[in-house]
Amino acid sequence: MKSQSGKFIFAISALAFVFFSLPAASFSADNRAIHPWGMLAPLEMGRDYLADDPTASAAVVFDKGDIVVGPGFDFSLERRCRIQIFTPAGYRYATTKIPFHRNEQISNLEAHTITPDGRVVPVPDNRIYEINNGSWRAIVFAFPEVTPGSIVEYKYQLKSRDFYYLRPWVFQTDIPTEQSELKVHLPPGFEYAAVVSGIVEDNSPETDWYYSPEHNNTKIRTFLWRARDLPALQPVDYLTSLEDYRARLDFQIISYRNQQTDRKFIDSWPDLIQRVREWYGRLLRLSPAAKLRVGELLGGPGLREEVARRIYSFCRDSIALAVDPQSVSAEDLQPVEQVLAERRGNAVEKNLLLISLLRNAGLPADPVLISTRDHLHFDPRDHRLDQFNHVIARVQSPTEPVFLDASDPAAWFGLLPPNSWVDAGVWVAPDDGAIIDLPSPEYDHTTELNAEIQLESDGQATCRLSGTLAGYRAWEWARNATPADFEEFIKSTWIAPGAVIRLTEITTPERVKNGTVTFSLEFVWENAARVGLAGLYFRPTGFLGLPENPFTDKQRAYPVSFAFPYLDITRIVWHLPEGFTVAEVPRGGALHTQFLDYACGFSQTDRSVTVERRISISRRDFPLHSYPELRNFFENVVRMDRDLAVGARNAAASADPATGSIP
Repeated sequence: MKSQSGKFIFAISALAFVFFSLPAASFSADNRAIHPWGMLAPLEMGRDYLADDPTASAAVVFDKGDIVVGPGFDFSLERRCRIQIFTPAGYRYATTKIPFHRNEQISNLEAHTITPDGRVVPVPDNRIYEINNGSWRAIVFAFPEVTPGSIVEYKYQLKSRDFYYLRPWVFQTDIPTEQSELKVHLPPGFEYAAVVSGIVEDNSPETDWYYSPEHNNTKIRTFLWRARDLPALQPVDYLTSLEDYRARLDFQIISYRNQQTDRKFIDSWPDLIQRVREWYGRLLRLSPAAKLRVGELLGGPGLREEVARRIYSFCRDSIALAVDPQSVSAEDLQPVEQVLAERRGNAVEKNLLLISLLRNAGLPADPVLISTRDHLHFDPRDHRLDQFNHVIARVQSPTEPVFLDASDPAAWFGLLPPNSWVDAGVWVAPDDGAIIDLPSPEYDHTTELNAEIQLESDGQATCRLSGTLAGYRAWEWARNATPADFEEFIKSTWIAPGAVIRLTEITTPERVKNGTVTFSLEFVWENAARVGLAGLYFRPTGFLGLPENPFTDKQRAYPVSFAFPYLDITRIVWHLPEGFTVAEVPRGGALHTQFLDYACGFSQTDRSVTVERRISISRRDFPLHSYPELRNFFENVVRMDRDLAVGARNAAASADPATGSIP
């Protein structure tokens, strides 16, 4: 893996250029030739695998972009992309989706397949579709006659009236990239913040200038970034976001200056907060009629917290969740009055309605911009609005602020969903604003299980299990609403791999109450023990597995991130069948680190084995330097959980029924 986490923020300006030293991932000054449109390069002819990654199903041969700012306050992006398919698994890259905003236009779209024998097969117009999803749209098409060795290639021009946010450029995707480059053409007066992410090797952008007829022969400064031979970036277990590691380039306008104008845009948090406050102020308004309707929906007055809970429940349960692309920009959001009238909104819109209703009830509530855990880490040095992808509510209680997110149907008042529980956000207060720390949810995230297992002589067992879940453990249960969902949840969460079980009865309440949920279930475990001549061999930790073991991949190269800290406590009593006695139980043991604890103890009678097991993780995110300790901990837990107990046959059970002798 070549790229690592990190952002590098600098300014590009056509007023006075300063030579910046830019981090870059294999950026190179030599220009690898980009072959003409519709023609195979010699390297591509007959190629059926990528030398740098023979397992890759496809690769980006090149992806080339040109962003031109102006004339005026527009910008355009011309893009050309070529992908080579190596195996049938790569056919999914022969379907392309080009997203664009409602204020943008796509033109000059061309696309074709180049077959391995050099034939060019255009994409027919009737196979090009436009998807309209509110503020965002997309053009979607599939390439024809794709076989291993084929090239799929497309190009288009995007024109936008939003010079505030130039189109981001993503160098690195989930397949290898042989070459990717972006050139920005900047006329005098414009200054942008450029944010380079996930790139490590030092180099600089190539720079040049020219006189542009389109800009009235103005002198234009160009900046060129190029990346070569980037590896694929694939999802990894126990990593919340790959975006922190992806090689990409983002822009935001800082200022525009000429002889008549000297205008600053966003170059600090006060600038950003003021702009967001103005935007959201217009979105949050309710008409007198809407306020009256809200009063009827929510019922009469009450204590402050009681009213806040009613409003929260209404927004969570009565407003359907739309799955629009998530944006915190006001131009992508509906006014809360429209969300209320249609009873439908995306995650950000639901929380803005929550804020509006809380304010209407006289409760001090404000938006907080966050970057969710599956998006990227919020960087306080980076003043771009588009590093945020979500908005939650901050409501001031008599003692301390409470943070709310009504977009998750499984969450409850005072519990942020795990994805929204982040370290910090930007508070957009009515008169001010600031970067604030978000507190940890005040719940114990625990599982307590009690099980009775009746083992049979054929190795099958009947199990009765009761449990209590609290905090995020209860939230996990609440996300699995139907019995079938809950059964799958049980099997994926608590049942060890390889255990063959059949649930016979499930009893659960309808909702989480006071942050906890209790349940009971019965199941038949068909392979609970292995039957041998000497007796029964079984694992006393039973159906328990260790689902959260990040080190099944020995070559892991990313930090480990759990969804939330937790404590799991289990007590299991095994009852042996008639004719068997306990001959051996594991020794058990304990492990302890600063953030990890495990203890497992065993006791026995003649015909029963009791195990008490406890494991806790008190931290969510673990850096790379803690790997040796983490790996040692989890490998020892797995080893201890695999230790066997033995139920020996006694003489009566072992005797041949016909002769009474022991075989």
